[in-house]
Amino acid sequence: MLYAIVSDLHANRQAWQAVLTDIRGHGANDIICLGDVVGYGPAPANVLASVHTHVRHLVLGNHDAALCGRLSPEHFNADARRILEWTRGRLDARAVAFFRQAPLVLEGNGFRCAHAEVSAPARYRYLFAPADAAPTWQACAEALCFVGHTHRPAIFVIGASGVPREAPVQDFAVEEGKRFVVNVGSVGQPRDGGMLASYCLLDSERRSVFFRQVPFDVDGYRRDLEAAGLPAGPSHFLDVAASRHIPAVREMVTFRPPADEVEKASVATIEQYARAARRWRGVGLLALTLSLLLVLAGYLAWRQYRLAKEGVTFAAAPGSDVFLDLGPVGENLLAMPEPVGAVAAENRLNGWSVWLGVPRRQHVAVEEVVTSESGGGTRGFRLVSETRGALVVRSRPLVAPTGSRFRAQAQFRARRFDGGTVEVAIIEELAEGGERVLARSKARKFASSSRLSLSDTIERPLGGGERIRFAILADFAGDVSIHKCELLRRE
Repeated sequence: MLYAIVSDLHANRQAWQAVLTDIRGHGANDIICLGDVVGYGPAPANVLASVHTHVRHLVLGNHDAALCGRLSPEHFNADARRILEWTRGRLDARAVAFFRQAPLVLEGNGFRCAHAEVSAPARYRYLFAPADAAPTWQACAEALCFVGHTHRPAIFVIGASGVPREAPVQDFAVEEGKRFVVNVGSVGQPRDGGMLASYCLLDSERRSVFFRQVPFDVDGYRRDLEAAGLPAGPSHFLDVAASRHIPAVREMVTFRPPADEVEKASVATIEQYARAARRWRGVGLLALTLSLLLVLAGYLAWRQYRLAKEGVTFAAAPGSDVFLDLGPVGENLLAMPEPVGAVAAENRLNGWSVWLGVPRRQHVAVEEVVTSESGGGTRGFRLVSETRGALVVRSRPLVAPTGSRFRAQAQFRARRFDGGTVEVAIIEELAEGGERVLARSKARKFASSSRLSLSDTIERPLGGGERIRFAILADFAGDVSIHKCELLRRE
């Protein structure tokens, strides 16, 4: 039996249709969906109707559970809650009933499925690291467990040594004495640094797993999202797509024959009609050109308003937003990027992301900062905000081990400071894509050219599995240099 196992469709019609076509091409006998059919995307009714038609087995995802009342959305971020309410208005009672009867766990012949984890499926915990999979292995005896939820394909394996590890994402066959937790990735909201829909094929007779990644119409999804008036922030792959546009190498031509390239008539009156038609065509083209210019001006004004209202995110350079290594106690875990000019779509930082609240009047750059009279220096950030506005600089993520504590610190120097706040913080990425601050140290004012050190520590030991980042949070007007950025693991 050949199973197609999909997860986290998130109302992305274009991605689901592309994956469904790929599944048909491989001749899969059955489709299993690991949940989150809805949420984030603009086509919940369309995607759910197709899932209801083509998917034989469905387990309940957290967005599906919140929609049908089996999970409180209180821990969702603001965008997720807003989109959930928007989705409620576009699905009927039959959709709610369909989700309410869905199980949390599915048992197959030699494998088991859940949205997030098998041991406590209603908690929807994330499996980011091999150690996170231990409760799942303890809860079931099957050699294969399939999950989703993180939107990142992954393979966790445990063998005779009893030490779990993460294997490279690749096709594999189950080996005797080894057990696997396979994350199939996401169809509709990929968060693995790419812009391809992910899913898996399982050949249950050969006990083999095959990873699939499928391109889909990202521009069509973006247009549907804008038409629905939904926020694009949760759809991180749109930033990736924006950074990978294909430039034009020639001017576009139609290759259609001109409309007036017809056989000339021999009757004079017909030629007169043709000349009159060409004159009117010229008038029509002029009117069309003026209309297009007006539309373009309106679009540019709307785009400027939207940028001012929502801000712009510059994700880390492709392939660089990987997890930080967990070094020894007391060692700085951060690596500063190379000096670059102002961060932009074509000029991103390695391992760091930047969000600008007022992108037309703010910029962030990496520079060498002189820190001693002898001329010694260190690499740091320069934050410039011509007007009062928020901006955020985030490091690569780190998966915290159980019982760990961390300290964040940095030094600030103001070239100019016209009011506001700057702070160093440790933030945690929450289950639904939002974040919360675990530790912070804030400066509300300091004199120009003065230096200021900020630091704070997570006092309570972490429970393990939290995904944390070092962050600089600012809401100010001025010109500030930040150096000696450190994230330290404490005893």
